[in-house]
Amino acid sequence: MAERAQLETVADKRSAKPRLVARTNIILKNDEGKNIREIASIVNCSKRKVIKWRERYLKFSVDGLVIDPDISDLNPIDGINAAQRGMAISQATNVERLGVAF
Repeated sequence: MAERAQLETVADKRSAKPRLVARTNIILKNDEGKNIREIASIVNCSKRKVIKWRERYLKFSVDGLVIDPDISDLNPIDGINAAQRGMAISQATNVERLGVAF
């Protein structure tokens, strides 16, 4: 995984938001070959969350861990549907904007 070093940096940063740390840990544990149940236990979240964030990562890469689909899919703005808005936000977002510098 080419982005593993970036994910490890985020997971280890004290300044990173706890939600982002949990999401990156889900992806890192998945990369280590852990199954859904093991990841949920290690990260202390539901299996549903593990599945959700694995899917988001596969679809949007690291940016997919930054945008919360439960929030971004609410209320279409100016005729732009949630998927288009999510993609625009995803493309404009980077981990440095979260206060995690590399």
